[in-house]
Amino acid sequence: VKKLFAFLLAVLIALLSAAASGEESAAVSAGDTVAFGQYPQTTEGTDRTPIEWIVLDVQDGNALLISKYGLDVQPYSTESTAATWETCTLRAWLNGDFLNAAFTPEEQEAILVSETDNSRDQGYGDWNADDGSNTQDRVFLLSYAEANKFFRVTADNKENIGARIRPTAYAVSRNAYTDEKLKTEEGAEAGWWWIRSLSGPAFAGFVRSAGSLDSISTGSKTGCVRPVIRVSAEAAFGNASSPQPETTSPPDTGAFTFRDSILWGMNQSDVTAVEGNPTRNLDSSGSVFLYYEPVRVGKISSAILAFCFRKDSDRLVAAWYVVENAARDTFDYFDAAYSLKYGEAKEANPEDFVTLYNSIHGQKTSVSDYSADSFRRWEGPGGTQIWMTMGLSNRQLMMTYFSPELNRPAAPAEPEPDDIDLNGI
Repeated sequence: VKKLFAFLLAVLIALLSAAASGEESAAVSAGDTVAFGQYPQTTEGTDRTPIEWIVLDVQDGNALLISKYGLDVQPYSTESTAATWETCTLRAWLNGDFLNAAFTPEEQEAILVSETDNSRDQGYGDWNADDGSNTQDRVFLLSYAEANKFFRVTADNKENIGARIRPTAYAVSRNAYTDEKLKTEEGAEAGWWWIRSLSGPAFAGFVRSAGSLDSISTGSKTGCVRPVIRVSAEAAFGNASSPQPETTSPPDTGAFTFRDSILWGMNQSDVTAVEGNPTRNLDSSGSVFLYYEPVRVGKISSAILAFCFRKDSDRLVAAWYVVENAARDTFDYFDAAYSLKYGEAKEANPEDFVTLYNSIHGQKTSVSDYSADSFRRWEGPGGTQIWMTMGLSNRQLMMTYFSPELNRPAAPAEPEPDDIDLNGI
């Protein structure tokens, strides 16, 4: 009996460990926004901009992703005859041209082959259309059932802002439809996007600019494509202990939120409770630094992450990522990613950066310590200043976040007793 009990206990521990390991291997959670792959997103179409994806679900370490924006314009089928998802040209384009254009061979290895369910249960009940056989796809579209599950898409919900999407500038240049009266959550003009479910011969489902369900001719040429992929989270984003790019809180809160929900004003204990013990913990003139290395930032897996606290208040006032010996293409990658996230870079006065940097560091740096053409500046929520610079020493690429507290002018000094004007008292 004791041996049987010991055996069963060992099995239970093994199962729990495996479950925990599987859960921890996922570096992302449902609702996260992540960057993976690159695709043209400007009007000219000559760029290679990181693709932003919404994480729909994570199961057994595999993440289901859908593009946050409408990336391109394609008809469901270029053939005039009726087509199912199995035979349509859009499926062929997604698993051919798009797959090879958006992902490197290494990234493609992280994309799993999915068994795509095309049964009638996945379609809209009133349509009663034949969606064809199940397929195996690396890139696909949501069905009606999936669009309903993840975005609450229905035929009558015309106030479904969460299902509205913004076409990229590239998609608009490719004739994507937008409605100036219907706005996305970000305030952009909304477009419409395909789903894979059919409503009848030569008619396919789509999500209207309002966020509701409808159907249209499969040959329509103004609809956006929102690709869906399933990836190994560990292969695509690293393990759970690796940091993900920071995310911002909703603009109306006025707060800037880093990854793992770290906020401006948190103290050292708060950050350590979330991030764990730092690899280095240094004091400097007026500041305390917590360093974590190596961490993953975007496609870079060996960056240094630091948080800076003012000694006098023990509050977080700055943070930065550093990539050693960065190549120019790494600089261009982050330049494009940050412009995608925070909008066009603002005018950057190098002296302003040096002033902010020196206000939290003991050592003093000058503009001459940086590559002259490397200064970039963005404005984040709540007055956060975001700078990117390239140092001349070790070609250190640094993305620095400065708290609004550091941007405010100093309060006027209280007058000394001898300076008080007694006139009029």
